[in-house]
Amino acid sequence: MQSLNHIRMKQQILTTILFIIGVTVLHAEDVSGKRTFEEEIPARSGGTLIIEESRGDLRIEGTDDNKVSVRAFLGVKNSSDDIVEKYMEYTSLELEETSEGVRLSFRTPEDVEDGSLIEVFSKQLRNLMKAGKWRISVERRMTVKLPKNHNLEVHNKYGDVWIRYVNGELEIENQSGEVKIADCGGNLDLKNSYAAVSVEDFKGTVKIRVSSGEVNLNRIQGSVDIENSYRPVTINQIGGNCIIQSSSAEVKGRRINGDCYIRSSYKPIYISDVQGNLDVNGSSAEVTALRVAGRVEIESSYKDIKVDSVGQNLIIKGSSAPVTASRINGPVSIRTSYKPIKVTDVNGSLDVDGSSCSVEAIGIKGDATIQATYKEITLKDISGRVEVHGSSAPVTAVNIGESAVIHSSYKPIQVRDIKGDLKVEGSSCSVSVENIGGDLEITNSYKYVIVKGTSGSIQVNSSSGPIEVTGVKHIPENGRIEIITTYKPITLTLPKGLNASIDAKTKYGTIEYNLSGSRRGTSQKDRLAISLGSGDIPIYLKTDKDITISENK
Repeated sequence: MQSLNHIRMKQQILTTILFIIGVTVLHAEDVSGKRTFEEEIPARSGGTLIIEESRGDLRIEGTDDNKVSVRAFLGVKNSSDDIVEKYMEYTSLELEETSEGVRLSFRTPEDVEDGSLIEVFSKQLRNLMKAGKWRISVERRMTVKLPKNHNLEVHNKYGDVWIRYVNGELEIENQSGEVKIADCGGNLDLKNSYAAVSVEDFKGTVKIRVSSGEVNLNRIQGSVDIENSYRPVTINQIGGNCIIQSSSAEVKGRRINGDCYIRSSYKPIYISDVQGNLDVNGSSAEVTALRVAGRVEIESSYKDIKVDSVGQNLIIKGSSAPVTASRINGPVSIRTSYKPIKVTDVNGSLDVDGSSCSVEAIGIKGDATIQATYKEITLKDISGRVEVHGSSAPVTAVNIGESAVIHSSYKPIQVRDIKGDLKVEGSSCSVSVENIGGDLEITNSYKYVIVKGTSGSIQVNSSSGPIEVTGVKHIPENGRIEIITTYKPITLTLPKGLNASIDAKTKYGTIEYNLSGSRRGTSQKDRLAISLGSGDIPIYLKTDKDITISENK
């Protein structure tokens, strides 16, 4: 064993050499050295290969041989032959059998911290490099072959990693280099940073954690769990469930054979052909979801949300986000604000809450409940019941299969072709309704009311609004007509042969009537009472202006 004084003397000599080289030959022509290292060791199938703290490019391939073989390349460039030679001398490739399998290390002076004489060289090397007084260029590459059915644990930095034909528990940790994995299987746990990750044709589950790196997955037979940031995520043909949690990353995915959960922000999210359920949380992200067999739930803001062809129910929670949804085979619930909402072809109910949103709903097989303000609300071909709560919103409803209740203000309300009852409350609204199959109840103010073609009871109560009711088709037994307004005229046209008792009152106008079974005339008085037939159906009219009563032609 060397004496302590002898070791110290070698250290001082080596330190002096390094200092002289670093100061005097900095600008000399670079010289280079190359060396190849080769090792192999028997390995059992199902064991684990651990690659320790390597630096540089790695190529790993599974084979039919029961051994681990390694070929490592080292290239060094520096202005000193001595430094190149020393660097080569203090580099080693080691394969060591362990209880778990095989341990591989490819160590250079930059990796050594064991207290030996080489540590002095390593420390001086690092210190000169950090101080900017000395330059060295190092290239390291390794090609590793191992049994196909083998576990793998890799720790690498500053290089790219390629892995192929390996099946087992794969734990890969890389920094500042691309990782590409193809034709492998088992369970993959991969961590990387600042570079892309690509996995193709993997028979098993995949878990990926990437900081500032792109992720590409293609043809994965198991489930997928991804975390990344700032770079795109692209997935295709995933055999199981899929979880993607990103920050400021674009996400594209298709053909997911399970449930899918996606969280990202600020960049577009596009997902299609999902066999399970889909959940998307995208802050300030455009979201497109197509052909999802299960339910869909989306939460986003400020950008477009587009959904088409969903097998079950749809829930959208948006903020200032325009929404388009079509061909939904289940109930739909939408919440957003300030942007348009368009929903078509829903095989279930529709529930919309849109503050300052225009709403268009067409082809809804169930009930439709709409709450919106300030923008147009249009409903067409609704099979179930309709309920609309609009503030300062024009409302149009056409072809409603059951009853409808509509509330709005300051804008026109137009309703046509309703098979059930209709109730309208319009503050400062004009109201126009046509072809109502059930009972009709309208309350409004200051604007006209026009009613055409009803088949049920009629009740209209207006304040300072003219009322015109024409083309009454039928009034059922126990039905009635009541029309009241102020300061504006009333016009009523009844079916021929109606059994009714009419009570009409006006304060300042006239009452004109032309009815079968009663003489034609004009009353100058404030009240007119007429009985038609048996007088079974009560009709009550009241206003301050003129009243005109006639029959359908």
